[in-house]
Formats: sequence, structure tokens, C-alpha cells
Amino acid sequence: MASVIEHEGIGHIFWDSVAQVERFDLDAEQWLSPISLQDPTGRLPTKGHVDGDGIYVAYDKSVYRYDLDGSNPEHLINTQETVQAIHTDGDILIVNHSSGLFTRATSIDKTTFTVTDTIDDYLDTIYGSSISRTHNRIFGRTSGTSPSDITYLDYSNDGTFGYNGDSPYHGAYPGGSRTWVFPDERAVVDDSGTVYSTESLTRLNSFGVRIDELDFWEESIPIVLSGQTVTAFSNSLLPTGSKTLSYEPDYFFVNDTNVLAFQFDVNANHGFEVESFSINELNTASPGIEVDPVGLPFTPDKIDLAADGTVLIFSQTHRSLFRWDPVLEAYTDSVPLIGAPEYMAYSATNNVAYLAYESGLIRQIQFDQDSPEETPFATLPSRPAGLATAGEYLFAVDPSGAWVSHYTFAPDGTAIDEKDWNHFSHEFVWSEPNRKIYHFRDGTSPNDLHSEEIELDGSIGAQSETPLHGGPFQHPIRVAPDGSVVVLGSGAIFNAETLTQLPYSLSNQISDAAWVDGKLVTLRNIDGVSELQKWAVPTYANVKTHQNERQGYALLAVREDRLLSVNIDDSGVPVFEIYDSDLLPASIVDDGKSRPEIVWDMPEPIYYGDPLTEDQLNANSEVAGDYAYSPELGSVLAAGSEQQLSVVFTPHDNANYQTVTMSVSIDVIGLDYGDAPAGSVSGFASDYPTLAADDGARHIAGDLYLGDAIDSDLDGSVDTWANGDERDDGVSLLTSIIALPNHPSSSSLSVVASDTGVVDAWLDMNRDGDWDDEGEQILKSFQVAAGSQVVPFDLPAGAVAGNTTLRVRLSSAGDLQPTGFANDGEVEDHQVLIQDPSEGFVLDASLIGSSVEIDSDEGVLQFRTDGTVLASVPAWIFSIVNVDGTEQDDVFDVETDAEGEVVVRGSGGDGFDSLVIAGAGALLDLHSLAAGELTDIEQIDIRGVGANRLDLSVEAVGNVTDDATTLAVIHDEDDKVVFGDGWTAQPPRMISEVPYHVLSGDGGAELRVSNPYLLTNPLNSFDVNRSGNVSALDALLIINRLNLVGEDFDGDRLVSSADGMYLDTSKDLKVTALDALRVINQLSVQHAGGEFVDSTISPQASLAADIDGEVEATTDRPNFGISQASSNSVWSYLSDSLVDDAMADEDLLDDEHLLF
Repeated sequence: MASVIEHEGIGHIFWDSVAQVERFDLDAEQWLSPISLQDPTGRLPTKGHVDGDGIYVAYDKSVYRYDLDGSNPEHLINTQETVQAIHTDGDILIVNHSSGLFTRATSIDKTTFTVTDTIDDYLDTIYGSSISRTHNRIFGRTSGTSPSDITYLDYSNDGTFGYNGDSPYHGAYPGGSRTWVFPDERAVVDDSGTVYSTESLTRLNSFGVRIDELDFWEESIPIVLSGQTVTAFSNSLLPTGSKTLSYEPDYFFVNDTNVLAFQFDVNANHGFEVESFSINELNTASPGIEVDPVGLPFTPDKIDLAADGTVLIFSQTHRSLFRWDPVLEAYTDSVPLIGAPEYMAYSATNNVAYLAYESGLIRQIQFDQDSPEETPFATLPSRPAGLATAGEYLFAVDPSGAWVSHYTFAPDGTAIDEKDWNHFSHEFVWSEPNRKIYHFRDGTSPNDLHSEEIELDGSIGAQSETPLHGGPFQHPIRVAPDGSVVVLGSGAIFNAETLTQLPYSLSNQISDAAWVDGKLVTLRNIDGVSELQKWAVPTYANVKTHQNERQGYALLAVREDRLLSVNIDDSGVPVFEIYDSDLLPASIVDDGKSRPEIVWDMPEPIYYGDPLTEDQLNANSEVAGDYAYSPELGSVLAAGSEQQLSVVFTPHDNANYQTVTMSVSIDVIGLDYGDAPAGSVSGFASDYPTLAADDGARHIAGDLYLGDAIDSDLDGSVDTWANGDERDDGVSLLTSIIALPNHPSSSSLSVVASDTGVVDAWLDMNRDGDWDDEGEQILKSFQVAAGSQVVPFDLPAGAVAGNTTLRVRLSSAGDLQPTGFANDGEVEDHQVLIQDPSEGFVLDASLIGSSVEIDSDEGVLQFRTDGTVLASVPAWIFSIVNVDGTEQDDVFDVETDAEGEVVVRGSGGDGFDSLVIAGAGALLDLHSLAAGELTDIEQIDIRGVGANRLDLSVEAVGNVTDDATTLAVIHDEDDKVVFGDGWTAQPPRMISEVPYHVLSGDGGAELRVSNPYLLTNPLNSFDVNRSGNVSALDALLIINRLNLVGEDFDGDRLVSSADGMYLDTSKDLKVTALDALRVINQLSVQHAGGEFVDSTISPQASLAADIDGEVEATTDRPNFGISQASSNSVWSYLSDSLVDDAMADEDLLDDEHLLF
């Protein structure tokens, strides 16, 4: 088959063996008459496509269009490569003819059949392409490159191609060769089963199976064909049911009720056998037969203590989760599994077991249900490499990404966090007190002990490792219940917080460890028998042992004072034995007491800061007794959901009733307050409305916030100058605020939001301690997006100079006041300075984008970045711009009509940063600028729109540049550059295909100058051989070169004939006798010794005056009639004797000096 396309309920099958399209009515489930394709050349189709306007067929490299009945073939194009796919979007036809390592595509206007655009781009190829018409984007996969990646090609509404790129992962996830776009066009999946966002190509999820064909039931439910199995998935891409066929279909379709599987059969009607079966036949996976573990030889793969006190025993071989009751000392009901999981982890908090399968699918068993069974939970991008629980969260590992990736999932299966550049370990061990996962970096040399914090919200936090990097790192890893130490299989002991090794260790290696009655007990195997060892802190002396004739497997504390030892007998059968803290055989016996029933309803949420009262701590029982709550009455809980409250109920009748413990959870709603100061701090007439008692601004802390994070406050803070909240990191002032009595101005903020929201903001412009005055609301319901953005605001005339307070509130509703409650978002208060322009105004600015423009428009100085106005002030107050650059390649573009100097200060930051003078009449004096006032600039461009001037020195280049050595300067014929002393001209050099004059200075400084005069010495136009002075040799070199060439020359011959000399003294980009004559003329007017001293044409300056003007400025003698000079008339002038002297000096005529 060439192609299979569904269009308007009809399946179209393009044969590659006959010029014909088979058609199948999906609703009626019957064949329609085929369409014959009339190809004039008799070739066979290789690709096909159908839309409402016609049928499109590729015959290898030729593309034709047909009417929907197959008539009226119209040749559209011949490509240079085999066509990979055909796509249409309205009036646009896109032919994908990528080949090799090149993305090649052609867009054609369907109304005129003319080519709109082509693309030929390297590397990010689009094989196996699909189309998202909503996003104007073609998706595909690379081929033949490593690493493999998913790619895209953008196109505009008229068919013009845009960017061709790839995902941000570059091979982090499994490769593929084909893509499909989801019906809602929010996701694209490749045949590896990895799902990506169509917006950003960030990974969203995974099917956990390889995809041969894909269709969607009711435009939303994915149905996947993988080999012989057809599987239905939920909207969250978890499998909901499947059916395995007796054959592998070639493709399939889905209608409202059935799956239609097509298998090629040369003897069948229309060439295919079609099987139709109901969607309802896609059944959920069933567990296997329950296995009786009594007397069963097996080695457990994992053992955990369940919340009800039973022991969970995972056997991959027997596809079972066995349960053993320490009280009964017997097996209870087992849970048969669907398959053979690779890992099992158990959460006592959730009372759920998690099972990770080879496909990446993770299933869960919820033991709180009446009949616990496996249900899909989440899917990893690839095969699991580890599984653990961290309280209520699931922690998983797979080999995706760089090195290995670690993941966390919420109790409902929602992915929380993902971190690559991580490590594989044979086990991952959770410590609840420390909220850390402990693991090794197995497979890496040297090995090491690592810890990884799991934050309260389930995100992966700080990572740390031991300072040893190689040493006693041997499994198992066991953490003390109080989180104090980590004990390793080697016997080494580490501080669990700092990961530093203790000076004490166990005297031997161990196979397992557990703590009973606060004491460490370990298990080791020696000479075919097992031994329990009890150790005493702080020196870890071995104080007691107990040996068993069986091979030891595991230790597990099943009660504070009871220890379970799991051993394997000679027949391979697990044997369970219970010991007390003295390593004596013991049991857990039911004492026959009744368990009193406790009634404790889930309390209503409270706000952070509210103490616990009897409204929350109100457990009750019909049995008389005492209640001990934790936390106690009056406690203030931290903000967060599902905070644990517990009670220990001790019955008065302790002879007949047990003491029991019960827990409930409570949501503590965090509030974020401002921190604007009181009048006693600010000196203003009023206190800002900050405290709850003053109806201060407050927000429920949640997922919408400013900056990187949000914290919860008990109340507002008024004893600081708006800097009491360390989490106030989402708002910053980008440009100075200026107080003008009679003129408006503007400034801007940088606002970083966690999600889409609305910003309201106020500035106390009259410094009276409130935001109630007219004009003080600077932002009203301003829409912001997730991430960083520039938010400009206007200031009316009349603001009062001095320190004042800015309040910014983010919410989803907007239209807030500076006071009051908001259901979400955050408030930030900041101290800001309103500057007085009469005090030497300096415009401070921080860049958000990578370019900045400073220009004057009708008397208003505007400061822009990437087209956004950051600030505007009257031009008459402009004096100094102080700019902080970014880590990118920044461009500072200054255009001003102001008279006098342009003063730019600040730092360009990292990257290649350029200062551009875009106006006219500007003086940029770096020579007099103090060290540190302008730094990290790599290039200065003063070309502008008229004559500008730049004053430099060797010291200034060292001060300005990032590496204190190299600066590039660009100017044109109208500009003047004063270089200063200490420079030596080097041969011109091509740098990145641009010719530069290269000047070297003291201390390794290098100045690269680009101007229109390619072969004119920028320090002294008469110094041909760059010797630092002017002599007859300079004229002789020009004459000699003219005689060698035989005629005047310019252009390429000028460059190729220069040999590092500056032959063009007249700056006309030609070498003629005039250039030699100008040197001779100069020699006739300079002082003895060959030094060039005229101040108007100093060697320190590169002037852009015209040639005649320069000659007139350097002599008071009559002009030599330059316009009549030629190579034959040079010798008739007054300076003949100078040339004669040069010719008489044999040293000047040797090859070295003549340079040819």
C-alpha cells in the first residue's frame, strides 16, 4: 500500500501495485467502488492524500492532482527527491520530499497550482510526517542522525515556510519513524508511544507501547494497534482495555461502535479481509490464577510492612503479592498480578502498592478497597529502572534523558516533577523524618552515596553526595527511623543529614538491618548460616548475637519491640521468625481486648496562623477515656493541604479495651501578606494597610504567584522598609522613576508570574503612607502570562522625589484594591526610589531582551528593549544611562540629538555585547571614563546617521572589554576616532569574513577597526609600512609596487598586492602615483627625524575629512596640483631630492624592505 487516508467517513487505500484507490464506508462497513487514477505515464502511486478539493498522488518524484472521481489529472510539480508525504491545509498543498539529512518541502497554492515556497534545511528532517492545521506546523522524525529526535516545520497562512527545528531533548526519549497529531491538535505522538506538546514539543506522557497504527474513538479516546493487540486508552493515556487478534492487521479504522481491522489478502474482495468487532470487546487486563504460597519455594523480590500490620511479599516469578500476618504467623489472602512487574513499592500513607512493568506502565493496588486489584496509575517514558515511595508520593526512575531521570507522582497519578542528569541505583530508600531518598550511583566509578530531597509538594529538591567519591559503598542502604544515620552493607555508617562518614562502623559486612526498641539489629550470612547482631551506640559495639541454621534474607521491624527475620530453608521455602529486642524468639499475640470505636469527623479548613481549637480536635468515643492530641490544642500548623492530626485514646477500662490511635487530615490555608512599613519606619503621615487588622492585602497561597515561589505569613510585616518577605522575588524595577513637577514620564517593571493572571499595582507618589490618591494606581487589571515580561506604566506630573513604596498584586480575577482579600495570587511590596532630576539624573535600566534602544522623539527620550518602551523622560534632563546587560549577545543602541557627550555606563554582561551610536554629533569619551563605569563591551559602532566621535586609549580598551584585551570599533567616513598613545598598527586581518585593521597596544590590548578604507593606515595614512613614522621608504614602496604591477590598480588587486602594507594613502581605494606624491608632500613639511607632529592630523586620530582638506590642513605651501599627478610625473616635484636620498640608500632597496 502507498497510503491509507480517512476522509469524511471513507477509508481511502492507495495501492502501490495498481493506479487505483480502494474506498471503504466506515459507518456502513462496506466497500465502495474503487477510483481509477489516469496517469499519462503509466507509473504506480507511491504516496496519496485526499481532501474536500481533490485527490493528490505522488508517483515517486512527480505529483498530480485529480478530481474526487479520479478524472482530470493535473501535473503539479516534479521534485528532485522521492515524495515522503502529501498534506493539505485549506488552499495550501505541502509536499514533503525530505531526503538524507535534509528537510525538503514545497508548498503549492491549490487555487493556482503555483509554487508558493520551498525549503532545503539541514539535519532536522521530517520523515513520517503529520500536520497540525491549528498550529500551521508539520511534525516528523529525524533519520540517519544521532541522537534521534522529533522535529517540526512551521508554515504561514499563505504557505511560506518558517522555522525548522526539533524538541529540547535531543534523543532523551525513545526514537521513532512516524508521527500522528491528536484530533484536538494539542499533542503529537510518534510510533515509540511518546507524546509531545504541539506547542513546545515538551514531553507530555507516554502510551507505554510501540504504535503500529493509531485512530481515535469519538475524536478523543486513543485506540492503538501494536502487533496483534488493539488497546484502548483513557484521556490520560492509561490502558483501559485490549483485545489480542490471531493475526497482525495491516491497518485499522474505528467507527462509532466497532473496530475495523484490515488484513491484506490477494484472494479477498478488494484485496483485504475486514474483521469488525465491538469497542466493548476491548477488555481490561485480568490477573492470573491465585498462587498458594504455603510450602512454595521462592525468593521474595521485595518485602514491606503494610499499614494494617501484615507483611507484603512480592514475587515476580509467581506474579503475586503474598501477604503474611505476624499475629497469626500465617499467610492470608494473596493478590494475583496481571503480569510480571519489574519493581514493587508500597506507601503506608496511601495504603497502596505500586507495580512497574517493563513497558513503563505503573499499576496500583489500593488495599483500602473491598477487593484490591491492579489498576493503571501512570506511565514512564521507557523501561523502569527503580521504584520507591516518599510518603504519599511515588518516586520512579527510568533511563530517559541525560544519564538517568528521576520522577515523582501525586497519589492520583499526576506527574509532579522530572529531573535528568541523575543516577541509577539498585535501591532507593526513603526517610520520612529527613524527607530524602537515599541511593548510590551504581554503574558509575567511583560510586557514592547520594541523597535527594522530596519537597512537601512532591517536587524533587536539593541533591547531595558524600565527599568520599569511592569507598565503602555496598548495598543494602538502611536509614534509622529517626533519620539520624545511614548504615550500609559494608558496615560503614554515615550522618544522614550531612552524608559525612562517622568515625565508628560495624565490625563486619551485613545483608540487612532494622531498628527495634531504638536499637540497631543487623543480619549477616556466614558459612551457610545466618546471624542476627545487636549493636550499641555510640561506638557500635556488638553486644549480642543469635544464629540460625537457615540462610538469612531480610529483616523487618513489624512492631516497635518486634523484629521479623525472613530466612530461606534448604528447600528454598521462605521461613518467617519473630524476635524481641533481646534477639529472643517471640510472638505478636492478640490480648483479647476490644478496640474502642473513635468518631472524628474531617475538620473544616483553617487559615495559617489560626490555632487549633476544640472545633478541630473533637474526637469522641462511647467508651470513657482520655484523649492525647498531636499537635496539641492551641498549636499553629504550617500551611499546606492534608496536615495530619492524631489522637491517642486511652480507655479508663484498660482491662477490656485497647489503647488506640486515630488520625485525620486538615487543610491549612496559607495566606500571603504584604510588608509595606508603618509610619514609624517610613516617616510618612500614615501606616500602609499591611496588617490583617487594617484589612491589608492578602492572598490564598497556591499555584498562582509572583517569582519562583510563595510562602505563607501569619500577618503582614510593618517593621521593615518593604523587604521583610524573602519570597518577594517576582517584581523588579527595570528603569528609574523620575519626579517631574510639570511633565509626565514612564517607567517599567519586570513581572515574573507562575501562570496567566492579572496584575494591579499602586505607587505612593506623594509619599504619605497610602495608595488612595488620584493617579497612584499605575496598573489596573493588566494581563500577564506565565514567565517573565516587561510591564510599562505611566507616571503623571507631580510625583514627590524620595524613597516610597510600590504594591503589586497578582490574581486570576483582577480589579483589586490595595487592601482586601483575594482567592489566589500574591502581593509584593517594594521600596523604590523616585529620583530628583535636579540631582544629576542617571537613568538606570536592566535589560529583559537582548537589545536596547535609546532615542529622542519630539523632545522625549525613550528607552526601548525589543520594541517595548521601558521608560520615557523629557530629553532635557538626560545625562547618563546606566545599563545592566543580560547573559545573551546584547546591543545598546543610542540615538540622541542632545548636544554634548553621550555617557553610557553599566555592564554588557556575558555574551558578545555591542554599543551602537545611532544618532549624529555624539561624543563617546571612553578615555576619560573611570574604570568600572562601562564594562563587558566587545564592540562599539559609531556610524550612526552623521558624524560622531569616539575617544579611546589603551587603558580604556582594557577597562571596557570583557577580557580586558580586545575591542572592535566600526566607523564610517564621517566619523572621527581618537585612539590615544601606545598603539602599533599590525597587518590587516580577516575575522569572521570581515576585514579589520588591527592595532596592538601595551599590556596585550588589541583594537580591531572596521572602516571603509581597507588599505589606509588608521593611525597615520602616510605610514605605508606600519613602522610608526613616515619616511621616503613609504613613498618608494608605493612607487615600487606600481612599477611591479605596471599600472594603477584597485579592488581585488589592491588587496592581493598589499602584502600587509597600507598603500592607499589617499583613501580612494585605489593605488596611483597620487598616493606616493602625498607621502612626498608630507615629508616636505614634517620635522626632521621622520616624526609626524601636525596636531590636526595626529597619529592618534583617524579622520574622516576629505583628501584635499587633509592635505591643506598639513602644509602652508602651495598645493601640488594633485589632480594632475601620475606615475610618470612624480619625479618633477620639489621633493625629488628626498626620493633620490632614498634610492641612494642600498639598505632601502633590499628585498626585505621592498616586501616583494
